[in-house]
Amino acid sequence: MRTEEVLSSTCAKSNDVNAGGRKTEEAITEEAVIVTVAIDDAILFSDEADTSVPSLDSESEGDETEDEWDSDDGEEMEDDDEDAELDEGLAERLRILADARALKNLATAFLHPEKPVSTTDGIAFGRNYFERPSAPERMEDEDADELAEILEDAMKLKKMARAYLHPEDPVVVEDATCCGRNYFGRASAPEVEDVEEANERAHVLADAKALKKSAVDYMHPEIGVKSTDGACFG
Repeated sequence: MRTEEVLSSTCAKSNDVNAGGRKTEEAITEEAVIVTVAIDDAILFSDEADTSVPSLDSESEGDETEDEWDSDDGEEMEDDDEDAELDEGLAERLRILADARALKNLATAFLHPEKPVSTTDGIAFGRNYFERPSAPERMEDEDADELAEILEDAMKLKKMARAYLHPEDPVVVEDATCCGRNYFGRASAPEVEDVEEANERAHVLADAKALKKSAVDYMHPEIGVKSTDGACFG
C-alpha cells in the first residue's frame, strides 16, 4: 500500500480523579502515533514508526528504470514512424501499379478493337446499338446485296449518259493500271500510206472521175448539160 502522507502527533494523557475530595494527578506520558493516509482516503493509525531510510541505491535504480522507460518509449516512437513511412511507400507503389495496369488495358483496347469487351462486374450490362427501340429497320442480307447492286448499276448508267451528252469532257481514269492503245497503230490496223502516196492517189481518183464524166457525156448526148458555175453561159 502506497502512503501519501504520514502525520505524527503526540498525545498527552491526563486524568483528573477526584478521590475523596482530593485531587490527584497521574504521570503524563507521551507516545508517538503514526497517522497514514492511503490513496483510497483510508486513515490508518500505528504506534510503530517506520524508521527505515531509503537507500541511494534504490533511487539510482529508479532513475535507471526511468531512463530505460524513456529509451523504450523513444524506440517505440521511432519504430512507429518507420512503420508509417513503410506503409505510405507501399500504398504509393500499389497506386502506381494500378495506374500502369489501367493504362495497359486502355492501350490494348485501342490497338486491338477486334477483341471483345470483357468485364468483371456481374451487374454490368449494355444496350445493343442496332437493336434499340429507336433504331431504323434493318434489311436482310439478300435485300441489302440487291440494293447495292441496283445503286451500282444506276451510277454506271449515269456516267455513261453524261459521257454521251458531253463528249467534250475528258476521259477520267480512276484505275492507275488502266492503259489504252491507239486505234490507228493497232496490230490489225491496215497499212498507213505516206503523205505523198496519199496525195498521188487522190489525183489519180480525181482524174478517173473526170474521165468517167466525159465518157457519160459522150455516150448520152440527150442528157442536158448541168453547170455548177453561175457565171457560165453559152
